[in-house]
Amino acid sequence: MWSLPNLLTLSRIVTVPLLVALLWYPGWEVGYALGFALYCLMGITDYFDGYLARAQGTVSKLGQFLDPIADKIMIAAVILVLAAQGVLRGPYVGDMHVIAGLIILIREIAVSGLREFLGPLQVSMPVSKLAKWKTALQMISLGALILGRALLGDPALGDPRAATVPRLIVADQPTLGRRGTDGYYRLGLSARRPEAYGLSGVVTLLYFAKVREALGVGEERIDLPDDAMTVADLADWLANRHSIFADRDRLRVAVDQVMARFDTDIGGAKEIAFFPPVTGG
Repeated sequence: MWSLPNLLTLSRIVTVPLLVALLWYPGWEVGYALGFALYCLMGITDYFDGYLARAQGTVSKLGQFLDPIADKIMIAAVILVLAAQGVLRGPYVGDMHVIAGLIILIREIAVSGLREFLGPLQVSMPVSKLAKWKTALQMISLGALILGRALLGDPALGDPRAATVPRLIVADQPTLGRRGTDGYYRLGLSARRPEAYGLSGVVTLLYFAKVREALGVGEERIDLPDDAMTVADLADWLANRHSIFADRDRLRVAVDQVMARFDTDIGGAKEIAFFPPVTGG
């Protein structure tokens, strides 16, 4: 846990309050200059924590978990402070740049939620190359806004159009973010299918007691139907073969030797057992 790459990642998270404090007063040019220097240092650690982890062979699940979170915390904090202090307000579309910042934050929360959803399914969601470019562009454009405020101070003291380009880059981030998010959500939807687990979709069905007697077999291997996502979906499909599967009150189910409910997800299951409520009943 306490490897150098993980410490660099943690330092990025711990430093966020100091960065926010330096950017809190938009008319404080020295604070914004120090904030820009600190922001650049945090960006450097973002590169080196991954580089060192790969070079030293110390890539860990904790590091893979913390690194995107540290990026999101840093970017979200900067966007919120700049929006609150009016730095995102542009000369042509006014507060519409704030809407772009809001969309960026919503996208980050949505992707984090998707990662949490895929975690119990044991499906990894690697960062795409487009997402890496999007993050780099975000960091550069936000850094340019911080630097512009450090050089110009309060907008009343300088030409607000000087920061138009980085503001436009921020405003275009939702387009890149949407393209990357589309790919993530396609992965999330496909993760519910058996093929996403690296399996063929073949599952062993075990029947006990009266279920076995009704079917005349105790075990069979089948290809899961494409639309069978839960135990209930599978039972509905099996009900076309025998009515015993239509009466769910007379059935109990175990998925991979663990008692399950009819709304249990069967993606990746290897063995599903059906039996009556009372053994031998």
